[in-house]
Amino acid sequence: MVHLVLIGFLALAVLVWCIKNRAWELSVTVEMPTAKKAEPEPTEPAP
Repeated sequence: MVHLVLIGFLALAVLVWCIKNRAWELSVTVEMPTAKKAEPEPTEPAP
């Protein structure tokens, strides 16, 4: 039972933190690396 009360206090603290810091306005940008096109290697001219 004590654990449930502590979890409740933790949830309340997170809610207060979200309201205080306006956490919903924070945005996370994740940039995925793009695959580079394989460039053909230049061939040497025949002598």
